[in-house]
Amino acid sequence: MKYDAKMRVRMKSEVLAEIEKYVYPDIRGLLIEIELPRKIDLYEQLELLVYQTFCDAATTGVLKAFDWDVGESRFKAAYLVHLWSDEKHLYDMEDFSNAFTAEELEEVLSFTKHLIARLYTLDCESFRIIPSA
Repeated sequence: MKYDAKMRVRMKSEVLAEIEKYVYPDIRGLLIEIELPRKIDLYEQLELLVYQTFCDAATTGVLKAFDWDVGESRFKAAYLVHLWSDEKHLYDMEDFSNAFTAEELEEVLSFTKHLIARLYTLDCESFRIIPSA
């Protein structure tokens, strides 16, 4: 589908607004937090889920430039999923806007939402994903 310039600008602004909730000061790329009621060892399960999701999606397009990592929070019972690009400088929304077209941003957002949906399938009692999709 072809978009005129005005529609692309509006679409890009809307997608950037949705991506913004995953962008944190001084952190390159996107961050998703899985907050748990207590410490539970989910590292391997999370790593496998993110790996599989990323492999399924990163075969084409803008996601080829992204890498990922899973880590445990030092401050509370939580895990962090970090998505970033070594090829792009992505520290704030202006960086995302300059680095990607509206269509590429939509691909990043779609992947992030798909990953969050898969995170909700984790086999553990209760948790909260920040930010929610």
